[in-house]
Amino acid sequence: MLKFTSLKAALVIVALTGSTLASAGSTGWLNRDNPGGSGDWENAAGMVTGFECQIIATGQSTVGMAGYTCSVSGSVCQNTAARRCQDTQVRFTFDDKRGHSHVTPWLNRDNPGGTGDWELFSNFFKVNCRFTVGGQPITTAGPAYTCGTPDSRSGGIGLNAKNGGKPVQDFEVEFVY
Repeated sequence: MLKFTSLKAALVIVALTGSTLASAGSTGWLNRDNPGGSGDWENAAGMVTGFECQIIATGQSTVGMAGYTCSVSGSVCQNTAARRCQDTQVRFTFDDKRGHSHVTPWLNRDNPGGTGDWELFSNFFKVNCRFTVGGQPITTAGPAYTCGTPDSRSGGIGLNAKNGGKPVQDFEVEFVY
C-alpha cells in the first residue's frame, strides 16, 4: 500500500494523474505455455481466468446492467443524453500452468465524466518478461522474443521461426499494476 508523508503529497499525485492510485503491485511471475509448436506464448488472454466489474458507490456488479460492458478487456460505460455513467472499478484473476494464481485489488483510473467511464485492462498493466532459467530479462534476447503491450491479446511472445527454427527458451511474464 502506498503511504504518503502528508496529505499534500497525496493531493499532488491525484492532481497529476487525475485519479487516486491503487496499491502498486504485480501478479508475480507467470508461465502458461511451453516453447513447443510455433513458440512460447505468454499472453494475458491465456492467463486472465476471471474478471469483475462493479459500481464503486454501491458495490453492485455491472454485469447485465444496461449501458455497461464488463469483459476481460475491462469495464466500459459510455455517457449518453439519457444516461450518466457511475464510477466503476475492475479486478482480474490471473492463473498459470504451475498453479500460481493472483487476484488484483480493485483498480480504478478513470472518472465517469466526459465520454464515460473507461477502466481498460490495457491502461492498468505494464508487462515484464524474463527467461525462466536464470531470470535474465527478455529485452536483451534478440528478435525471437517480444515483450509487448499488455492488452488482452499479448504479453510476451517467443517465436521459433525467428530463432532460426530452433525452439525458443521458456520464459515467464509479470503484469505490473
